[in-house]
Amino acid sequence: MTNAYEAMQTLCGGSTVDAVLTDIEMPGAMDGVGLATAVRGRWPHIAILVTSGRVKPEPDELPAGTGFLSKPYILSEVVACIAEMVGSPAARRLCLSRPQ
Repeated sequence: MTNAYEAMQTLCGGSTVDAVLTDIEMPGAMDGVGLATAVRGRWPHIAILVTSGRVKPEPDELPAGTGFLSKPYILSEVVACIAEMVGSPAARRLCLSRPQ
C-alpha cells in the first residue's frame, strides 16, 4: 500500500490483518502516526510497528502498545519485532523496550 487511505480501505474491507507496519512520513492526508492511532482505536488487537529515518516520536506521541524502529533497520529486526508483538502482550513489552 502506498498511503494510509489504502491501508484503512484494506482493514475496513474485512481482511484478516495481524500487524501493520507504517512509516511516519507518507503521502496523503494521514501520516503514519495518524494511521497507528486510527488502527489502535478501531482494531486494538492489531500489532502496530511505526518506523522513520527522519522523525523519532516521543513515547506519548504513539498509541499505547505501538512499537517504533528507527531507519535504517535490518529486515530481520522488523520481522522479529512483529512476530513478538503478534505473539503475546508480554512479548510486545519486550519489543517496545528495545533500545532505539
